[in-house]
Amino acid sequence: MKTCLTIAGSDSISGAGIQQDLKVFSALGIYGTNVITAVTAQNTSKIYNVQFLDTKFIEQQIDAAMELKPDEVKIGLIGNGKICNAIYKKMKEYGCSPILDTILISTTGFKFYDECLLNSLKQLSKISKLTTPNLKEAEILSGIEIKNPDDKKKAAEIIGNCVIKDEGEDLIYYNNKFEILKFDKIPLKTHGSGCTFSSAITCYLAQNYEMFEAIKKAKIFTYESIKHSINDGLKMAILNPFFEVEKDVVKENIRQALKILNKGRNLDKICPEVGINIAQITNFSEDIFDIGEFSGRIFYDGLDKKLKAIGDVEFGGEHHLARALSAYMKYSKTNNRAVINVKFSEENLEKFKNLEFEISDFDRNAEPKENKLMEGKTMEFGIENALTKNPKAELIYDKGGFGKEAMLRVFGRDAIEVAEKILKIL
Repeated sequence: MKTCLTIAGSDSISGAGIQQDLKVFSALGIYGTNVITAVTAQNTSKIYNVQFLDTKFIEQQIDAAMELKPDEVKIGLIGNGKICNAIYKKMKEYGCSPILDTILISTTGFKFYDECLLNSLKQLSKISKLTTPNLKEAEILSGIEIKNPDDKKKAAEIIGNCVIKDEGEDLIYYNNKFEILKFDKIPLKTHGSGCTFSSAITCYLAQNYEMFEAIKKAKIFTYESIKHSINDGLKMAILNPFFEVEKDVVKENIRQALKILNKGRNLDKICPEVGINIAQITNFSEDIFDIGEFSGRIFYDGLDKKLKAIGDVEFGGEHHLARALSAYMKYSKTNNRAVINVKFSEENLEKFKNLEFEISDFDRNAEPKENKLMEGKTMEFGIENALTKNPKAELIYDKGGFGKEAMLRVFGRDAIEVAEKILKIL
């Protein structure tokens, strides 16, 4: 396994610094080691205080971490000139050319540098493989006020190999070549995006990607981490680097749910003519493209008396059940993030009522004509109507309509839980 070392500060809320670096390393299949330069008291609102560690102790940490001979080194928060000089000497001693994420001013406005650090940082930058300043940091490091693209290029040439991070348009300068990296900006204030980006570059370089490719892949990874960020009630969003891991968990949950269903008897009684599907959405997301479900459907095999899926679990589809779950996430007052559709019958409905399920329904015939002409709107109409009557509903049914089969939809926290709910009526 590849190993990367991060030399950075500790973050109380684990959205930046050492904690975020190690999360990124883990998410990208890298074993991470760490050296702590500072302990911060901070969250997404403010930095309360910073305590920088003793220089000698930082040197000892580096010596200890070098036992594993890291494939790449990433440097984050340094804080003062003495620590920077110590890190510079150790990088030279061990022959390391690090990725340098110049943290000079926090997103909350906290200043992390003085003139002594700036002079030392420029020396460290010269032996670094890449430096990743934001626009303001690039101005500080280069001494150039950046007003236009030409100013940005001049600043990059002064800094050396670098990525100057800008809103929607980064400038890459490496081995005397420029490249502009454009991307859609997500309208979120974020905590730890710079740490995530530089750590991801470090990982991809350790995995032998060339520099420009590593930077581009890191930008995509950071973008997705922002899309799947933790945001509820926070001043700034905390990036979630485990979005791909979560997809793997969802896939396995859905596969396990099918196995659980096949423990039941009389499976033909729950399988509608159009088949069953099982859907679950990843954590921290309400995007329909983060809903996993079988690419085909699940049908009852009368010979084996088992439910069998066509295809495997995939993401990105906008099928019937994904639209139902997407609408449910929008209007529900529960923590349910998964759904299974099963055959409607008065017998099945009565069994769920006897289990004291929270139940609601909708009438397809009450849907406005203009709504029926719009793809996907029927499910949103129906689920919204059902949840208006009972916001806590865990079972929503309809009795069908012209060309539409009657259906029961059972919701739960994950696919395994909804399968276990179905098992109770078999």
